[in-house]
Amino acid sequence: PVGSFFMNSPDENLRPDSVGAERRNSHQRQDCWQNIKALIASNEPEAALAALKVLVRPEDDFPSQRKACQLLERIQKSGIGLRPLRVALLATSTTDHLSRVLRLWLALEGFDAAIFQPPFGQLVQSVLDVKSELYAFKPDIVWFFTSWRDVEIEARPSMTLSQAVDAVGKSVERTVQIWKAVSSRMDCLIFQNNADIPPLDVFGNFEANAPWTQRSLLRRYNLSLTDTSGEGVVIFDLDHISALFGKQHWDDSRYWHHSKHALSFDALGLVCSQFARLVGAGKGLSRKCLVLDLDNTLWGGTIGDDGIDGIALGNNGADGEAFTEFQSYLKRLNGRGVILAVCSKNEEEIAREPFLSHSGMRLS
Repeated sequence: PVGSFFMNSPDENLRPDSVGAERRNSHQRQDCWQNIKALIASNEPEAALAALKVLVRPEDDFPSQRKACQLLERIQKSGIGLRPLRVALLATSTTDHLSRVLRLWLALEGFDAAIFQPPFGQLVQSVLDVKSELYAFKPDIVWFFTSWRDVEIEARPSMTLSQAVDAVGKSVERTVQIWKAVSSRMDCLIFQNNADIPPLDVFGNFEANAPWTQRSLLRRYNLSLTDTSGEGVVIFDLDHISALFGKQHWDDSRYWHHSKHALSFDALGLVCSQFARLVGAGKGLSRKCLVLDLDNTLWGGTIGDDGIDGIALGNNGADGEAFTEFQSYLKRLNGRGVILAVCSKNEEEIAREPFLSHSGMRLS
């Protein structure tokens, strides 16, 4: 795990052996695709789904995500232990591709998802009409898949701070009223996107210096949305995911104006995988224990050979700082309820020594 703290230098990434490794990896992945097809053909659905779960990655591009979707649709899902799940995907944008990728990632998380989508542009109407197909569908989860374009706040240079706060409050209240309409009629969990703040704006860096700019208003909206959400409502942090993906490539205006797709096709895997993991956690499928080795995991080196003064930990160089930072991360995981455990071949007395006497340890 500590390896994630280190990154290759630019010239390392350009080495011929690095290019060769990438090609080998590409060939291996192609073999895996073929293996999954063979498992499907031989009627081994559990093995096929397990292989697909290992192969597909959130960062894979859209053609790879679509290829995985096609394989999933060929897997016989009855009798392999997937939990049924009914998801209503309510959006003001086009979500046909999103729903397919979402079904994939929910399956990889352990769910056989049925997904309802109202006719395009009918989000509000579907919620307000008690006789709409939404309520007949009786979803377990309602996902309001909105974007920054749905936040109705006009950025005006004449706005004072109090006016900006008031405008944001009215926009959030409109969203809350939609939640209340759904929750008053159905027993379901509601997921609400926050605003994915766009990278392009009029005032450049000054956007962060005035309360009335688009960026400032959307940031205030996101915070207010979090403050307002109560029991039964989960804020899906779309803005954070857009930053993980990369703001410059997140939103392609060509696709919005041509076909009303709210985000890049290549971002669908990351968005849907994050949502599926959140659903899994809400349904009791989250991991609750993290089992760790010691040598070259919690510290650098081997405690049995290098001794307490020879391991890399704390302020003895970059490696030592990285291991200490990793321990601090683990401590935060423990603070949220994750159990930490050790699995080590070290003698217990030797293994305990850093915990008891090394100043760089963050775990006890």
